[in-house]
Amino acid sequence: MKAMPVRGGGRRGRGVKRGRKTYWTPLVLGKHSFVEAIMEAVHTPLLVLDANLTVRAANHAFYDLFQVSPEATKGRFIGGAGNGAWNFPRLRQALQGVLTHRERFATFEVEQEFPRIGRKTLLINGRAMEESYSGSRLILISIEDVTARKSAEEAKHTQAQLLDMASDAVLIRGLDDTVSYWNEGAERLYGWRKEEILGKRIHSILKTIFPEPREEVTNRLFRKGNWQGQLYHSILKTVFPDPQEEMRKHLISDGHWRGELINTRKDGSQVIVSRTWAPYRDQRGETLGWLGTDTNITERKRAEEALRLLAEITAIANAAEDSRNVTSRCMGAIAKLGGWRVGAVWFFDERAQVLRFDRRSFYCSINVQEFAELTMKAALKKGEDLPGQVWKAGKPVWISDLSAQMNSARTASAVRCGLKSVFGLPIMGGKKLYAIWEFFSTGTRAPDPYFMNAAHRLGEHLALVYGRRQSERSLSQLSARMVKLQEEERRRIARELHDSTAQDLAAAAINLAVVNEEAMSLSPKAAKLLDDSSRLLNQISKEIRSMAHLLHPPLLDEVGFPSALNWLVNAFTERSGITVQLSIQPDVGALPEGYEAALFRIVQESLTNVRRHAQAKNATVRIVKASDKIVLEVNDDGRGLPAEISAASPPGYSNFGAGIAGMRERVTELGGSFAITAGEKGARVRVAIPLPVSGPSSDSAPAAGLPQPRAGATLRVRGKA
Repeated sequence: MKAMPVRGGGRRGRGVKRGRKTYWTPLVLGKHSFVEAIMEAVHTPLLVLDANLTVRAANHAFYDLFQVSPEATKGRFIGGAGNGAWNFPRLRQALQGVLTHRERFATFEVEQEFPRIGRKTLLINGRAMEESYSGSRLILISIEDVTARKSAEEAKHTQAQLLDMASDAVLIRGLDDTVSYWNEGAERLYGWRKEEILGKRIHSILKTIFPEPREEVTNRLFRKGNWQGQLYHSILKTVFPDPQEEMRKHLISDGHWRGELINTRKDGSQVIVSRTWAPYRDQRGETLGWLGTDTNITERKRAEEALRLLAEITAIANAAEDSRNVTSRCMGAIAKLGGWRVGAVWFFDERAQVLRFDRRSFYCSINVQEFAELTMKAALKKGEDLPGQVWKAGKPVWISDLSAQMNSARTASAVRCGLKSVFGLPIMGGKKLYAIWEFFSTGTRAPDPYFMNAAHRLGEHLALVYGRRQSERSLSQLSARMVKLQEEERRRIARELHDSTAQDLAAAAINLAVVNEEAMSLSPKAAKLLDDSSRLLNQISKEIRSMAHLLHPPLLDEVGFPSALNWLVNAFTERSGITVQLSIQPDVGALPEGYEAALFRIVQESLTNVRRHAQAKNATVRIVKASDKIVLEVNDDGRGLPAEISAASPPGYSNFGAGIAGMRERVTELGGSFAITAGEKGARVRVAIPLPVSGPSSDSAPAAGLPQPRAGATLRVRGKA
C-alpha cells in the first residue's frame, strides 16, 4: 500500500478555541439514532473508530464504495478490515496522533488494492471527537474516492509530456482568448516561456491582425468546428485573410480552421507556420476554447519560393533575345522577388582581364547616387572589392555586415547609402567566368541557404544561356562574314561579267555585224545561221547584263539606293507581270554602309519569293524612317505562306531554300529584327534595323538620265499580263 500526505494537511484546527481553552466537538448531541441519521444523509463514506482503532460505525456510502457488509466491518480492528487492506503503518501512525496529540490530518492520500473493487486512490480526512455521554475518545474518518480524477490528472500529465515532446507548437486558448496551455514546442518555436504567456490574451501577445474579424473565425468554429483558409500575417502578428466576424462563422460552421501564417517570434524574427484550430470541449460537448497546433514550414516555403524564383528567372532567361537582355530582365526579377534593393552586374573582359560594370543591368529601388557613381566608374581586377572577391573565390559570397568589410571606397559608400548586406554570385560555365552578379539589402540579412542554392542553380543556367548566346553571336558573326564575302564575290563576278564577258560578247556582236555586211555572198542557209547567231548573241548579252546587275547592281554605287530599288521593281514587273508599288519616305536619305545593300537584297529575295510561291497579282514595298530605325515592309495579296514561316522558324525552311535564312542573317548582322506574318491571303515581310547614333546626313545625288521616284511618292509600275 502506498500512502502519502497531500499538501495542505497537517496540524490545523484541533478544536474550537474560546480564550485559551480548546473544546472538542461532541460526536453525539442526543441519541444514537440521530447520529446515524446524520451519517446516512452524508454521501461521503464515513467511519467512526474508538481509541483501540476498532470500527464503531460506518455509513452506507462506505459500504457501497468498498462493497462490504456492516457485519464484516463493525467491531473489527481497522487494520484487519478488508483482508488487511487498511493495515499500513503510516495510517496507524496518523490515527494514533489523533488520539494522543489530538492532531487532525487532512487529505491523506492512499493508493491501495482493495477486495472486490480493485485498486483505488483515496483521500482520507480524520479528526478527534468525544462521545458526549461517556467522554470516550473517538476518531471520525471521511473518505473520498479520487481514482477517476487521479487517472484523468495522470492522463493529462502524460498527454502534456507527450505534447512537450512534439516538435510542433501546441496551444489552447479560451473563449476569452487567454492562453491556458503552451507546450515546450511553442516555447522553442516562438521564444515565450509558459509563465510568460499563460493567462494572457494571445492576440495581445502575438499582436494578431485580422483582415477577417476574429469573432467570425470563432462563430465558424462553433458551427462546424473548423475553418480552412489561407493566411498572410506579420508574425505572431497574425494576419487572417478574412475579417474576424467571417472567420468566427467559419470556425463555428466547419469545426476547425487551417491555414498558413507568418508569425513573429519573441526576438522579432519571422517564421512561417501551418496552423490548425479545433474546438476544445468538455464532457458535455460545451466549447471551452480552441486547441491550436503550429507546424514550422519556413524551410519548405523558402524552398518552394526558391524553386519558383528559379522557374521564373529561367523562363525570362530563355525568352530573352541576347545576353544583355537576359541580364537586365533577370536582375530586376531576382531583386524584386528576393527583396534586394540594389543589384549590379559585372561582365568579364577576357582580353583586359577585368570586370566591367554593365549600366543596362543596374537595378535600384532606393536613392544610392554616390554608390552608383562609384560603381559606374569602376573596373575591377581579381580580388578587388566584392565582385573581385567573388571572382577570386569562384563561388558565391554572402556578407551579412558590410560595415565590417569596408576595404574599398565603393564598399564604404555602400554603407553610407544605407546598404547593410550583400550577396555576390559568379556566373561560370566550368572554369570560364562570364559575369559577377551582386545584390544589396538595406536590412541585415543572414545567409539564406535556400536562396543561395537557388541562385547557384540559376547561375549554372545563366552560364548555359550566356554560353549559348555567345555561340549564337559567334555563329551570327561567322554567318555575317560569309554574307559579306558572298556579297564581295558577287561584286567581283558582276564586275567580271560586266567588264570582261560583256565586252567579249560585244566584240563578238561587232564581228558578226561585219560578217553580216558580207551576207550577200553567203548562201541562204549560212545567212540565216548568221542572223540567228546575232540574235542569240544579243540575248546572251542582255542576260549577262541582267545577271551582273542582280549579282551586284552598279546602280547602288552609281545612282543610290532609291534609284536602284526603282530599277529592281521595274525589272521584276517586266519579268513577272506582278504590279508593285514602291514607297520611300522623304527623310530616309542616305543610309550607312551595308544598310542599302542589305535592304536591297531583302527586297530582291522577298519579291523572288512572291513570284515563286505567292501566286500574287500585286505587291507593295514600303520603306520608312521610324524614330531611330529604318523599317522595310514587303506585302503581297497572294495565297500566303505556311504558318511555320516566321522569325522563329529554323533558318533555311525546306520549301524556301536559304533565302529566308539569308535575309535573317543580313538583318541580325545590323542588329535588327526580322519577321514574316503569313495568313490565308497574302504575306508580309517586316524588317526593322536600328540606325547608328551618327551617320551620313546628306542624300546621295542620283545620276541623270534615270527615272527617279519623287521623294515620298509612290511609283506604280504595271507589268504585262
